Amino acid sequence: MKIVSYASHTSTWHFAFAEAALALALKKQGHEILYISGGNNYGLKSNLMQEQIIKNEFGFDGYTIDQAITDKDWGKIQSILDSTTKENYEKLTILGIPIAKIALYEFLLNRKKTEIKFSDYDWKECQTHIKYTIISFYACISILKKEKPDVVLLYNALYSVNRVWELVCKHYHIKVYFIHHGLNLKEMDKRLIVAKGNQIEFYNYLIKIWSHVKNLPVPVENLKIVTEHVKELFKATHYLVYSAPKSESNLQIRKLLKIKDNQKIITATMSSYDEIYTAEYVGARKIPKDVIFNDQIDWIKNIVNYVKTREDLFLIIRVHPREFPNKRESVQSDHALKLKKIFWKLPDNVCINWPTDNISIYDLCQVTNVFLNAWSTVGVEMGLLGLPVVLYSKDLILYPADLNYLAKNKNDYFRKIETALKNGWNYNRVKYAYRWLSLLHSSCTYPFRVLDTQPNNAFSIPHYQKVSLNEKIQRLLPVQVKQILSQILVKVPFTDVGKNQIQDCIRQKITNIDIAKVEKMLLKSSNTLVNIKDLRQQAPRVAVENLQIRRELKVIYEALFPGKNNLRNIKKTGNNLKYNLYRITRNL
Repeated sequence: MKIVSYASHTSTWHFAFAEAALALALKKQGHEILYISGGNNYGLKSNLMQEQIIKNEFGFDGYTIDQAITDKDWGKIQSILDSTTKENYEKLTILGIPIAKIALYEFLLNRKKTEIKFSDYDWKECQTHIKYTIISFYACISILKKEKPDVVLLYNALYSVNRVWELVCKHYHIKVYFIHHGLNLKEMDKRLIVAKGNQIEFYNYLIKIWSHVKNLPVPVENLKIVTEHVKELFKATHYLVYSAPKSESNLQIRKLLKIKDNQKIITATMSSYDEIYTAEYVGARKIPKDVIFNDQIDWIKNIVNYVKTREDLFLIIRVHPREFPNKRESVQSDHALKLKKIFWKLPDNVCINWPTDNISIYDLCQVTNVFLNAWSTVGVEMGLLGLPVVLYSKDLILYPADLNYLAKNKNDYFRKIETALKNGWNYNRVKYAYRWLSLLHSSCTYPFRVLDTQPNNAFSIPHYQKVSLNEKIQRLLPVQVKQILSQILVKVPFTDVGKNQIQDCIRQKITNIDIAKVEKMLLKSSNTLVNIKDLRQQAPRVAVENLQIRRELKVIYEALFPGKNNLRNIKKTGNNLKYNLYRITRNL
């Protein structure tokens, strides 16, 4: 196969290295690899030094996108930019592709926007994104016509300069696959997802085939991998985890939030709007308009009205940590401001859990009887602990709705809450959540590197996130100066510029990676790496899976509730989760 590997974000080493490692493995199998990079055309997204290291170390043929753009195309690009304004940019469509809207993907996410409203300062930033995306678009058309590849590979097809490649490839009926690090926090820097199209299509495909795989028991090793991911969620040290870490000495949530002993606890977990809004705005996702509740504020208001007259219930409204400044972003969302204005006065049996309270979801789950979820992954995570979760829409989530209770209408929603309160904890939820996460973490990925020489939690603080003095100095320089300087310094002995990147490449060259299932997927034009026939053959006996899940639950129990326990004392505390986990694991 002739494969174009399009590397647009080479300034982020773990993106650039991952896609290059896949290309190298395919090259070793005899496939023709053409490495196309951003060069100095994408500002801070680009790193010429890292592009050159990859080309030199892996021996890739290729060129930068500007070399593919003709003078005529540069003229078109400038003409489009000159005529594009704040008022008309949404009309900028070529080949049916809304280029300018797609260009705002990163801007909307970084600013946590939930509506289109620009200041003059905002618009200048948007113009830069539009420029990069148009350049990427014209380069893509030129390269596809010239090179006629069988397959195009790119990292994260939702990024604006990559999204136009995805859509242009589809327009010309060329296979396009996105690459992404695996979603298991413990294994993330060892495994890659490779799948057709983009991430939204990836999730939708998995949900589509879920009915064919959900009754297949999961191998022991896959169950262990899921548990390692859960333990990382408890610790909350990974930069992708928004929640606070689980407290070392379990918090007395009832005392802290003034909840009576006889009250059952419902926790409503809200979600951030910017991600779902942005995906819809750029055309990557369709959000239904006919859901049970108009929006999350309407949803919360209805739950509050339901609970306020019920002395036997207590409602905790958990605002998603992404709505506020956190360890990943320094911006507060528009939606957060609305929440502050609306929920300043609540009934006595309702409280808001703000991110600033620094309470972990894994402290709340120890006392919560039922979770109500908007569209966050909490629905899977709490299901894995056996706790009931109620949904108001299957179209907002990116996991199978049958992991939770799903309501048909507003009356049914509150009936489902009552059913969940009555039925309580259930082992089958644990089993199916493990199977879903095994599908996501193992069956959809392949191991692309060996990190035995790295620290156990290499991805938490990998070398490419550590900042050297040279890098700190270079960050103060203009992009063009930095690009030139880094290319010079990498050739100068003792500067250590590019040393870690070169070492990564050297290690990868001597690592033998089995990519047979990746090759098979690309040749057959399959959607993902999942092979249902293989899953059936690999499935152990149900008894083996059940025993191992109980063992995994024991690991989770010991992480959640360290120290010695006995059933009588646990029962007295009224801790539903602790009691059920101990009960199902105590004889192991």
